[in-house]
Amino acid sequence: MGNEFNQGVTFKIYPQAHLRADHLNTIYLRVTIARRKKEFNLKVYWPAEFFDDVTQSALPRKKNDVDVAAVNMVITEAKSRANRIRMRYFGENRVMTLDTFAKEFENYENRENFLFYWEKKISEREAANQIGEPTARRHRTNLKRFKDFTGEYVFYAYNDITADLVMKYQAWLRKKMKYNTVVGSLKALKTYLNCAMDDGFKLEDPFAKLPLNYNAGEREVLDRQEIKRLQALFIEEGMDETMREVLRKFLFSCFTGLRISDTHQISRRMITGKTLRVKLVKGRNFGKSVQILLPDYALSLIEGRNGLIFKYVPDKTCNEWLKIIAGACKPKIDKHLTFHVSRDTFATLFIEMGGDVFTLKELMGHSDIKTTMIYVKMSENRRDMLMGNFNNL
Repeated sequence: MGNEFNQGVTFKIYPQAHLRADHLNTIYLRVTIARRKKEFNLKVYWPAEFFDDVTQSALPRKKNDVDVAAVNMVITEAKSRANRIRMRYFGENRVMTLDTFAKEFENYENRENFLFYWEKKISEREAANQIGEPTARRHRTNLKRFKDFTGEYVFYAYNDITADLVMKYQAWLRKKMKYNTVVGSLKALKTYLNCAMDDGFKLEDPFAKLPLNYNAGEREVLDRQEIKRLQALFIEEGMDETMREVLRKFLFSCFTGLRISDTHQISRRMITGKTLRVKLVKGRNFGKSVQILLPDYALSLIEGRNGLIFKYVPDKTCNEWLKIIAGACKPKIDKHLTFHVSRDTFATLFIEMGGDVFTLKELMGHSDIKTTMIYVKMSENRRDMLMGNFNNL
């Protein structure tokens, strides 16, 4: 039934009768489906007397008319676009309505070009509060990375995103960055391919046989002595106000495991006694929340603060200050500090101090126990490294 219906779809290119001020007529595509009609402005202009209704194309106004080819190129592309949409519906045995055709035709670049789709989808998800600004910024960085890989071949239709292409992209990334950064970039690509499939795009999953697991060994984690150095630095006099606020938030997360996005929203009303209850930014679409019994040191960091607990400092600025903070410690911390190090530090120390993985899963707000198990592995690696020190005695 769907195919029979779609066979009745008709397209016609024609110049609008109304004459513009420049004595040209606007060229339209008229689509008829189930006796309903809709016109689409092709945004090209040509005199009606030089338009062939039979071939539905512009005719030269004079010998060697250099403009006619450009007009006909737009007309040909519009007809081709309309026919490709119709044939896809025909091939999938789906009924096409005028509304669905209009949506497809007017957003054709997003439909046919994965790079356009990815860019638009980030904005849509951010506007709908499905992802926060830091995540959107990270996803745009990964989109730019994929565009850098494609180089001059900027057109990637969905069927072009094959397992072979993904493997080549992975190899290209590995020449430039660490393993975990490569995994993060591939996960971003996978996220928006999954979004496309959820939106009804027909494509094979190029990641079906490609595992994407972070390497726990690449994560920076602070030990207890390094945390004490940070605590000692925090109470020093004469520190820059912003630097101290960044260090305050960082230490708070070392003792609670909160993401930087969650530190932006913590307010006094979320704390009852010593217990912090907070809905996580990352899991807000699923109502994800955590309940944390705050350690005494964490409470001391926010003592006397009301309203929003921490003064806002942009994430990028936080990470810039953390590099300075690492060097300001005595002795300096010779590790690449980012705010996420605090979260990894909390989780690893929790396991090392006898905490169980299931409790940690709840404290971290993880949906999958496999994610939490990364910290068990990190703890085991650190234990093995420390035991190896006995070989130097």
